[in-house]
Amino acid sequence: MYEIWLVINILWEIALGIWPLLLAAAVAWALLAQWVGRRPDAQWRSALVTAMVVGLLVAVAAAAMIPGWSRASISDMGYWVDWATRRGQDHGQTAGMIPEALALAAGLLGARALVHQVIVRGLRAPRMPHGLAPHELPVASGRVQAVDLPGPGGRRLAAWLALPPGTASGRVPAVLAMHGWGSNLAMMWPVAPPLLAAGYAVLLVDARCHGHSDGESFTSLPRFAEDIAAGLAWLRLQPGIDPQRLALIGHSVGAAAALLHAAHHDDVRAVISLSAFAHPHEVMRRWMVEKQVPYPVLGWYVLRHVQGVIGVRFDAIAPVHTITRVRCPVLLVHGLGDTTVPLEGARRLHAASGTARLLTVEGDHDLRQALERHGHQMVEFLALAMGNGRDKPSP
Repeated sequence: MYEIWLVINILWEIALGIWPLLLAAAVAWALLAQWVGRRPDAQWRSALVTAMVVGLLVAVAAAAMIPGWSRASISDMGYWVDWATRRGQDHGQTAGMIPEALALAAGLLGARALVHQVIVRGLRAPRMPHGLAPHELPVASGRVQAVDLPGPGGRRLAAWLALPPGTASGRVPAVLAMHGWGSNLAMMWPVAPPLLAAGYAVLLVDARCHGHSDGESFTSLPRFAEDIAAGLAWLRLQPGIDPQRLALIGHSVGAAAALLHAAHHDDVRAVISLSAFAHPHEVMRRWMVEKQVPYPVLGWYVLRHVQGVIGVRFDAIAPVHTITRVRCPVLLVHGLGDTTVPLEGARRLHAASGTARLLTVEGDHDLRQALERHGHQMVEFLALAMGNGRDKPSP
């Protein structure tokens, strides 16, 4: 009990000496917490663990400095310390240590903030222009419309809705197409012609931070999945669209997002995955190797922090895990020459699913040219999954 009282006395005397700094820090913290709490994109989970680590480091540093500020050590407090007298005698030493401790804490917090900004910037995909407009597409006039959809958090999602001939005669099935990281809806257009010819409507969507859609502080695989959900909700309300016969096509991150959505919802009849990766951890590790980021030094922290920023662990969104919970038919299309996501990843997804079909094609990660040659196989797969009598398997 005596030792505890002694520690409390020492801490109290330290607080009395730096109370203006403590008060200023408390006020700054309260104002910052109020400001961050009002932000719709506040990432408390990402900051909590790091803040606790920084606090622990500062506490350890303070504990190491206290013996130099008093006559007692932390391990041997057998006598009373006249703290006020000691502070008067060693004021110069104490005055030098307090700024050092504050500088240490500020340095740690600054480094963390810098790393956070670098990571968030890395989660902002580059915007690519569409390169063409709906009226420039090789389809009948008026068959492709540029539309705006209500997205998550009040954001606007840009999209193209392509309708097949004969829509006025009844409701038709529809396919939502989601592009990959750094791409846009126009780059997914090659999937549309064979689907339109087979009687499917096609909704091509720009994810947030891509194409003509609104931006966010960052984007991520879960946010791609949220945008898919918003697109499906809008599509179900459109006249001429059969809400019971909807399917998803996604490329790369868009494919992973399609699998993530289908793992948690039963509102689609089929998923076509183009160039999907097996696990985001592996994608990040390959990226760090390319950028020469040393994993033992920085890489592990980057991966941990990214998971905190996006608000979910990689294991929970990894396609190799989500595909096991998808209850609708899945077609995995992968290029034999894909160096961005090697074919081994698709084989792992195929093995994990047990029911998915794997279609390997000549091509790389892009697959746009390959889809021109294999569009009929996608239509055949959808016809069987949808139970759509209009679509007959190709000979």
